[in-house]
Amino acid sequence: MLVSGLFMYVILTMISGARELMPPGAWEKQGITYKLTKSEEARRAKLEDLKTLLWNHAAENEGKYPADRLDPAIDMEAWRLPDRSGFYTLYPPGTGGAILVTEPRITCKKRYVILKSGEIKQWSGGRIQSELKRKR
Repeated sequence: MLVSGLFMYVILTMISGARELMPPGAWEKQGITYKLTKSEEARRAKLEDLKTLLWNHAAENEGKYPADRLDPAIDMEAWRLPDRSGFYTLYPPGTGGAILVTEPRITCKKRYVILKSGEIKQWSGGRIQSELKRKR
């Protein structure tokens, strides 16, 4: 009984430790479970909003995205990070490989990207760098 109890303790500790592999601060304890923090939800929601603005711009401009984030067609506030510490980076057509928009280098190990396909993903800095080297 003691051995099986110790075994279960080790297994449960390993499972709870798996959360530490995710971006720091991404999860907060709520009762006996965990959920995404509001900051993580805000990061994702802000990118969803920006993606909608970019897709609307492309629909109105023969499939073309803005040349840069200074384009007045999209309000500058849409480019600002939720915590107001910086701005998203736009990669115009012909650059960035599959990436259209990225979060700047921030404390999280994984950054959100908007792909030219429309998907929003979380990628490591290394994967982002290798994709940016590709030409499309």
